[in-house]
Amino acid sequence: MKGFVGALPTRYARSLFQAAIKTDCAADVERDLTAIGAVFKENRELPLLLGNPSLGNPKRRAILHSIGAKLGVCEMTKRFIDLLIDKGRLEILDMIPGRYHELWRHHQGEVEVTVQTAVAVSDAVKQSVTQSIAARSGKKPIVSFKVNPALIGGIVVEYPDHVLDGSLARKVA
Repeated sequence: MKGFVGALPTRYARSLFQAAIKTDCAADVERDLTAIGAVFKENRELPLLLGNPSLGNPKRRAILHSIGAKLGVCEMTKRFIDLLIDKGRLEILDMIPGRYHELWRHHQGEVEVTVQTAVAVSDAVKQSVTQSIAARSGKKPIVSFKVNPALIGGIVVEYPDHVLDGSLARKVA
C-alpha cells in the first residue's frame, strides 16, 4: 500500500474534510482517522491483508467495519471507508489521516512548527519563542523543540511552507 505518493490521498482527504465540515462532524472524523492511523501503525500486516487480491471487497469491508466498531467511528467515517473500498482506493487509507490532520489544524487556526537550537533552552525561552511565532504567523503554534548541535548556535524555525534559518552554521557556511 505504500506505492501511492501522488495527490490522490490529499484529494480524498480534502473531500472528506469538506463533507465533514458541512455535516458538522469534522472533529469526530479527526478523532476517528487518528485512531485508524494508530491501528495501521501498530499492525503493519493490516495493509498487506487488505491488499490481498484473493480477499474480496465484502471481507475487506467486514474487517474495516469490525475495526471501526471497536474504535467507535462515526457514520461519516464508515461511509468514507466504504467509498474507498467501492472505488478500489483502499491502498491510500493509511495516508488519509495525516492529510486530514493538516486540514483540521489549518481549519482550527493552528500551525505546526519545529524549532531547532544548538543547546536545550529554558521554559522561559520556549514560551518567548512560541509567543513570537504566534505574533508572526497570526496562528496558534504547535511547537516542537529539538536540539541540533550541528547548528553551533542560533535558531532554526521550520514552518510547513518555509524555514527561518538564524543558525551560526548557516552564517559560517
